[in-house]
Amino acid sequence: LQLSISPTPDITGRVLVENNADTTGSVFNVYLQSKYPGPFGGGGTVQVNADGTFTLKRVLPDSYLVNVNGARENLFVKSIRFGDNDVTETGVDFMQGVTAGEFTVLVSPAGGQIDGAVQNDKSEPAAGVTVVLIPALDKREIDRLYKIARTDQTGKFTIKGIVPGEYKL
Repeated sequence: LQLSISPTPDITGRVLVENNADTTGSVFNVYLQSKYPGPFGGGGTVQVNADGTFTLKRVLPDSYLVNVNGARENLFVKSIRFGDNDVTETGVDFMQGVTAGEFTVLVSPAGGQIDGAVQNDKSEPAAGVTVVLIPALDKREIDRLYKIARTDQTGKFTIKGIVPGEYKL
């Protein structure tokens, strides 16, 4: 048995906000989600600095989806690039080793919104019901596309910051 051990590199990136939108109250976190969960996968989670930069430390060879959370309700991740490649939906493949490059995450303030109401079987408002927006089947492994809301005392709910696309509610 021959083992070859190589250092696990850091990867830098930055979050840009389209149209200089107000991000007050947002605390962005970037994390790499292994496409093939196992005992060693995972690229960690990092909080984005006030200037929009971040560094993912000691990224292991794996295939990852890139996720961003912590944005205010109306914001959504419009695109994610690694170097010159759009990895918004495909993620990055570092199975053969982590390659040089930088992540660029573009956040947009133009997220969609759904307002609705839930009623029980007696057509009365249903309070405290969890409503889930689920992405199309081919995008269900992308965590950031899921949205959750709870109905208020009148059965009404609002979901904001929706990425354009097809969903089930």
